[in-house]
Amino acid sequence: MKKLRVQIENLHCASCVQGVEKGLSSLDGIEDIQVNLALKEALITYSPLETNASIICKKINNLGFKALPKKENSSPIDELKSARYKALLAGVLAIPLMVISMTPQFHSVWIELSLSSAILLIGYQFFTRGILDLIKRKSATMDTLVAIGVGTAYLSSSWQIFQESPPPYYFETAGMLVFFILLGRYLEARAKGKTSSAIRKLIDLAPQKAIRIKDGVEEECLAKDLRIDDVVLVKAGQKIPADGLVIEGRSTVDESMVSGESLPTEKIEGSNVIGATINGMGKLLIRVKKIGKDSFLQQVIQVVEEAQRSKVPIQKLADQIAAYFVPFVVILAFISLVTWWNMGMGWEFSLQCFVAVLIIACPCSLGLATPTAIIVGTGIGAERGILIRNPSALQAAKKIRTLVFDKTGTVTKGHPQVKEIQTNGISEDDLLSIAASLEQGSAHPLAQAITKEASAKALALQSMKQIKVHNGLGISARKGDSNFYLGNQLFLQEQGIEIPATESLDFTTVYLGQDQQYLGFIACEDSLKPEASASIGKLKSMGMRCLLLSGDRQQVAEAVGQKLGMHEVFAGVLPKNKAAKIQELQSKGKRVAMIGDGINDAPALAQADLSIAVANGSDIAIEAADIVLIRNDLMAIAETFFLSQVMMRKIKQNLFWAFFYNILTLPIAAGVLYPSFGILLHPMIAGAAMAFSSVSVVGNALLMKNQFTKN
Repeated sequence: MKKLRVQIENLHCASCVQGVEKGLSSLDGIEDIQVNLALKEALITYSPLETNASIICKKINNLGFKALPKKENSSPIDELKSARYKALLAGVLAIPLMVISMTPQFHSVWIELSLSSAILLIGYQFFTRGILDLIKRKSATMDTLVAIGVGTAYLSSSWQIFQESPPPYYFETAGMLVFFILLGRYLEARAKGKTSSAIRKLIDLAPQKAIRIKDGVEEECLAKDLRIDDVVLVKAGQKIPADGLVIEGRSTVDESMVSGESLPTEKIEGSNVIGATINGMGKLLIRVKKIGKDSFLQQVIQVVEEAQRSKVPIQKLADQIAAYFVPFVVILAFISLVTWWNMGMGWEFSLQCFVAVLIIACPCSLGLATPTAIIVGTGIGAERGILIRNPSALQAAKKIRTLVFDKTGTVTKGHPQVKEIQTNGISEDDLLSIAASLEQGSAHPLAQAITKEASAKALALQSMKQIKVHNGLGISARKGDSNFYLGNQLFLQEQGIEIPATESLDFTTVYLGQDQQYLGFIACEDSLKPEASASIGKLKSMGMRCLLLSGDRQQVAEAVGQKLGMHEVFAGVLPKNKAAKIQELQSKGKRVAMIGDGINDAPALAQADLSIAVANGSDIAIEAADIVLIRNDLMAIAETFFLSQVMMRKIKQNLFWAFFYNILTLPIAAGVLYPSFGILLHPMIAGAAMAFSSVSVVGNALLMKNQFTKN
């Protein structure tokens, strides 16, 4: 399957979104379609064996829209400038039109006709798109409603002039309606520009230039021209131009802009660095390791962009209603026109109700309710080092009350140290040398602790053959005529090696055996993350039940669980059985979130109702996780749940007000209150109300930033 991302011009309401999705779904080979009204984008997943990008774009164009490949996308600034220009030009003409229509001494029907015609010409796209929607897609959208409402007022007035019929005329109504709608579009574009500010901030982080060392000589080059294995010099206060490895120097690096980590991180020879972060007071020589789309910053941008284009389940309600809403409004408008005409209220009154119903009910706010909240929410998360890969999971997060934590690398630092060695018929150095020889090349935290200890003692490593990793148990190898086994107690027992009773330790222990002989053990300690206890306490105060899941011995896991205040501890659980443990909790009716480091936790993360992965270093490619924490701080978990609550609250508020607005205003526009209370909604007021309803939805989503800051 391939993915195509396109910008779609002329996308203005929820009905437009429905039209694109319905139209594309008729093509062969289309797997998934995600159209985002707020971003005016579509992400289409398709089979290249059955269709291609050219066919897809042609289909979108045939539907009455305009598909632009990603490289041709117009920027939000261009859209804002265009909307501002049209609104300003229409306003310059609309003000004298209103003054002339309301002032008898200046009244001139021909001037009104000229001014309103000019305003309608500025908003000509309402009419061209509205007609195309009916002809090409055989469905009505917001543009259709505007075209019918405004066009009826304008054409009926023009007909009256040429028939030399007496007033009233509705040129000012037609002109002011177009002006209000264009003004609303400008305000909406301006507000939407603020919702996606997080992406622009991330893009702006990338440095433009770098100092490359070539043949021992410094040369300035563009950062985009760097290649893997190039060596760059980063002076104090400069941005690091690419992801890489420190090969010389010592400094601290401010990584807050991409990870949310407030404290600078110390960097020495061998440390990984992230492009776009800021070097402190030292000087660093860095070998480039990742460029372009593989760089950390580009991965973050891609994750955030994909999340912002996604839909949450609650949005399906708005989409379903929008599919039927516009045709319903058109029918209601004609019913109100015919009803009042038959009741003898006259053409002026009937037409006013007809136009007001069409204009007041444009479903822009319905289409913007969910995506604007998602854009703001995912942007806030990115700024805080919380990458939301799957916004749908945030809707499920509200019902989650059970959190399962992996131990090593999640609540602990993931950098254990050797604390004790006990031997049986062998020296400590020989035992450590054999263990390090077995573990060399392994990325497991315990393996790194053992090899680091052997390196510190300058022990020579031995040549091992037939090395085999037994996932969750240990490692075996052969040297000469002997078989060596290094792993947990169960693993050695399975090999027929009897382990004598040893001193009870609260450390993680690995045992070494040769053939059928027990040689001793190495005990390692992995310290807790400093914020782990406070994070668990915060989550418990939010009503969460916190559980620890570990493959370690019961005593070690219990000791960690007790320090953290966990409600329950599951020890001795092999990686392959972690998913089954999650499933067991779910079978008891619990909604479960799994928090792991993504190394051995992928099956459990995939099984959980919500999966949160704690990324290591600059690696965020954890496909099984809904949310990835790139900030090395477990307090981000509590922030994630708070963010999900705020985001879902904003989505529901937006949907409520969008629905409530239409339910409240449609009857008023149709004239229901006129017989009893004499209340009638003028089409110009309806136009202003419709325009500002979309702005209010976007503005409400933007308030999320203030709520999150105050938390």
